Amino acid sequence: KALEQAFMDLAEKVRPSVVAVRTYRIRNTGSKDTLVKVPFSQGSGFVIDAGGYVATNRHVIEGADSIMVILENGLRYDATVVRYDERSDLAVVKVDAADLTPVRLGDVGTVKVNQWAFACGNPFGLANEDGRASVTYGVVSALGRQMTDRLPSNDQIHYYGNLIETSAAINPGSSGGPLFNLDGEVIGVVTAIESASGVNEGRGFAIPVDKNIRGILETLKAGKEVRYGF
Repeated sequence: KALEQAFMDLAEKVRPSVVAVRTYRIRNTGSKDTLVKVPFSQGSGFVIDAGGYVATNRHVIEGADSIMVILENGLRYDATVVRYDERSDLAVVKVDAADLTPVRLGDVGTVKVNQWAFACGNPFGLANEDGRASVTYGVVSALGRQMTDRLPSNDQIHYYGNLIETSAAINPGSSGGPLFNLDGEVIGVVTAIESASGVNEGRGFAIPVDKNIRGILETLKAGKEVRYGF
């Protein structure tokens, strides 16, 4: 009962910081030059600054002409891209909202294999209507997974190294959402699954939050280009 209560308290505490991300493409119908918004993709994100800054995966917003963020209270906002970084697959968007509840960032350096892990986000677009994120739990299955050559991407551009592997249920639409520890700190950014069926099979992966990732998010929030050494 105590563990169950801890899980419920965690979900109540973190959900206000997690958002659904819905993207669209603008298309011409061919009828009197009428433009329409066509649903394109969906994903998740989390508030990193009370002033309306939201972090997500770059691949969630890639190719979109219009981005919508749905908050936990159901309010919808058009979002603008502040900056994205292709190599790390991270992006920051901004909505015209204030007094949001930002997450607390943790540090993967304190994470241990088999500790509890909680994925929070928008699987299959279930939070597109009301913004209420799903929370699933599992454990940290492994640390330091090298997935650059296994995930579909250009390995000369993208880097998926040192990932957290988790058994928490992750599905299409979960990308860009936070992976929490039991203290409600973000220890990773949910990014990918490895699956033969295309849905959760217990092998999900998250970009670990460490000093470098915190620096990347701060750089993107400032609208600056992330620069890498050689």
